[in-house]
Amino acid sequence: MNVRASLFALAIPFALALSSCSPLTEQVVGIQNDLAELPSLETQEPTRWFEVSDLRVDSELCKFKDQSPGFTSRDPWMDFTYFPNMQADPYSLPSVGQADIALVFLDWEDMEGSDQDREYYLEQAESMADWYRMISQEKYSVTWHVSDQWGRLPGSWRDMKRGSQESDTEEDPVANQEVLDLAVSVTDDYFDYTDIDYVIFAIPRSGTLTVEGTEVGDVVFYAGLHGFESFIHPNPDPKATSVNTEEGAIGNWALAGTTFQDTQNRSPAWVFWTHEMGHMFGYVSHSPQPGAEDNGSGGQYLSNPMTSGGIFAHQWNPVRAVSGWTSWVAGWLEDDQVHCVDAADIEDEVFAVNNRREVGGATKAVIIRTGETTGLVIESREWDPLIDTPSAKGESGFYDGIFMYYIDSSRRISDMSLIPLMPHGTGQVWDDDLWPGPATSSVDSMFQEGESAEYRDFTIEVLSLQDGVDFVRVSRPTTGE
Repeated sequence: MNVRASLFALAIPFALALSSCSPLTEQVVGIQNDLAELPSLETQEPTRWFEVSDLRVDSELCKFKDQSPGFTSRDPWMDFTYFPNMQADPYSLPSVGQADIALVFLDWEDMEGSDQDREYYLEQAESMADWYRMISQEKYSVTWHVSDQWGRLPGSWRDMKRGSQESDTEEDPVANQEVLDLAVSVTDDYFDYTDIDYVIFAIPRSGTLTVEGTEVGDVVFYAGLHGFESFIHPNPDPKATSVNTEEGAIGNWALAGTTFQDTQNRSPAWVFWTHEMGHMFGYVSHSPQPGAEDNGSGGQYLSNPMTSGGIFAHQWNPVRAVSGWTSWVAGWLEDDQVHCVDAADIEDEVFAVNNRREVGGATKAVIIRTGETTGLVIESREWDPLIDTPSAKGESGFYDGIFMYYIDSSRRISDMSLIPLMPHGTGQVWDDDLWPGPATSSVDSMFQEGESAEYRDFTIEVLSLQDGVDFVRVSRPTTGE
């Protein structure tokens, strides 16, 4: 089970044995290494420290307000990127506090759910809860409500089969509503949907996919199905669907297909559930840019490298984080964790940035304010084998580094609203350890030690990458007389 040692405990009602879903605990293992094999203190590389700048202005000055065209006429349930936080019940889920999520099991007579399938999904639920606790800096928690049996759907699984790598039929709202209505019809008698914010349906793990995306075995749904509360309030969207239970209608729901049933932590169900929940908060994903075309080989991810920002932008991002900017808008970062600096005051400064996901830390992002609506965000990323996509590149440090992107809140959402700086341009980078096919191709958005970027009249140089904290230098080039 790919979870951290300090797991967030799941609150699971119904007759469910605690041993089936309790968090993993760390095992104390005796160290058997011979002391002679350990490196001596003299040979260890010393930690590098720098004189960190105390240059700072009020963080409120970096809360860039939405001044994009048409902002004042926007509906509050539309996706947003900038301040203010536009979440408005019942259109979007609040991002601070606690969510009640249902995990409801469904199967067919000719595809029965197993104890192993149930265990897989419980592990996924545990991972999702722990991830939200961590990424929100312990400001958001998940309470799971788990069905104690499999709801038997009528007919054969073949009656519902649809979707493929080349098809988007899983977005069909009419067919999706039929799935939801059948699911409710076989579960409503024994499962209480009262006060549920988000329903996750789980089907038996079905079939497999090759690296090329070819279906093998009994694949019911190729990728996954989902729907959002914002689609049904107040004027129904053409894509509107809802879980219509006796206790009320629930617009937020998801069902992971074979693409997100991976057991090697490359594309597990929890990242799909979590990504879709990001939309339920109301955050725009920044991908793809308007006019971007996907040529079938992941083109949309190459056209907008902001997909490296985190799970809400791209659920196959190797480092499962959320951009510091989105986290601040969400209320997950305190104002004093965002180091705001006025560009006019900078000459030659060093700033320390803490690991974006690690709970705690004084500075989760540095923002260089260049105008009323513009600035550059600087944040730290560290690949973690317990959370992130397993990858040799990750183990080698390829995904560790500084992530930088600029903001212009006068631009329409997803129209150059958040754009990253790139250390090596937008050339295609391959990581064959990632899966499925579209995930293997991306761009290198991480700045490593010694690498630098130019932004306006500044140079930003990565001085040192260390465990939990990185150091960057921001300076203006000096000109000789």
